[in-house]
Amino acid sequence: MLSAYNEKLRKYLIDNHYMETLAFHTIPGSTIIDRFGYRECPRQ
Repeated sequence: MLSAYNEKLRKYLIDNHYMETLAFHTIPGSTIIDRFGYRECPRQ
């Protein structure tokens, strides 16, 4: 699953040990866009 993410997001998940548990973690869409460089979905 990690291979589907870009380098910045992958590093964030590994560094914070999010992938080591079964706990569910959320990351706001604005963080995904601003911090990790993903594109915003087109507005309808």
